[in-house]
Amino acid sequence: MIDFKGSHFERDVILWGVRWYVAYPISYRQLEEMMEERGVLVDHSTLNRWVVKYAPLLEHQFRTRKRPVGDSWRLDETYVKVKGCWKYLYRSVDKARATVDFLLTAKRDCEAALRFLRKAIGQHGAPEKITIDKSGANTAAIERYNAEHETDIEIRRVRYLNNIVEQDHRAVKRATRPMLGFKSFRSAAATLSGIELMHMIRRVSRRRGANCVQRINSMPSRRKPRHSHTPVASIDKICDTTLGSERWMILAALMFRADGIQVGLRHGARLDRGRKNGDRRHQFGSITIDGKAYKHDVIVRLSGKVEKRKKNLSKEQYGTSHIISKDEAKFVFADGRNLLIVGAGQEGNVRLSPEASVYFNNKRCKVLVQPTPEAIKSFNQSHEKKIGFMHVTC
Repeated sequence: MIDFKGSHFERDVILWGVRWYVAYPISYRQLEEMMEERGVLVDHSTLNRWVVKYAPLLEHQFRTRKRPVGDSWRLDETYVKVKGCWKYLYRSVDKARATVDFLLTAKRDCEAALRFLRKAIGQHGAPEKITIDKSGANTAAIERYNAEHETDIEIRRVRYLNNIVEQDHRAVKRATRPMLGFKSFRSAAATLSGIELMHMIRRVSRRRGANCVQRINSMPSRRKPRHSHTPVASIDKICDTTLGSERWMILAALMFRADGIQVGLRHGARLDRGRKNGDRRHQFGSITIDGKAYKHDVIVRLSGKVEKRKKNLSKEQYGTSHIISKDEAKFVFADGRNLLIVGAGQEGNVRLSPEASVYFNNKRCKVLVQPTPEAIKSFNQSHEKKIGFMHVTC
């Protein structure tokens, strides 16, 4: 498992930033602006550290679950600029275009090609044949591997067959073009591991999607309904393909459109219930209480006092602040209160641990866990002696 303990930001926010950078052709400064528009203030240098640290860990986790590939490989290398000098990215795919493996090397010679072969074969086993171009280094590496391990890998030099891997290089080139080269070999290797990871995931998704389309096309056709409005099932599909807060914003827009409440889609879903005393308004990444904005999780006492949540009490035990520990439950609870309203984030990620649930049950304190916008509404409408626990950072 990847350890996010000690991170200033939530795990979901970190993975969000890393995925966007390695999946799409954008720069760190562009990603910084995109995160800021969604209420996350993070510097581009921090985004760089996230990618360098977590992209190789994600690729390692994926590698342990990677599916087997075919026994006919296409091997080639492409160029990547590091500190103004060209380095070499060895890549290989099978005949179904599934990525076999990759390796960034400083030189293009027999030793580099042999290192790549050992890495790829160590993961997937020896193939029956490898298609290459006229590179003498690749030929020497395969022949040397056959001699050392007494294998019989066939070497083929068919130009149109090797076009498969040469065309596959475009996915990597497209993502690295806005980066304008790398500053160090280590950061280049880490970033490329994330780019290759997203490319492999896309390939798997497309193959699964093609299989689904095949199964749907083979099913008997059904007559489509005559009504023109969008059915609920299609709305669910739209929301399922949307990530994080964007998914919640679409749901919020659909739910509150009939009530005449405006939902701000640029800076997150904002629920404005009026300006009465004690009103709580929520926005992705912040919450406004009695006119004052807070950009962290808060605890609202019965007296109206607002305190910062002590999420470290839960992080030290569970490695995440999405599970409320018993120690944090003791900090939250106050004698004489019979209701705790928990705002569990945009999608309800926060929950009580079993020990915390038993603690509140013994104190005869009811606990209401809802997504943060709904919890704000419940808090404003409730007349009981209550405590508010609002998670707003994701």
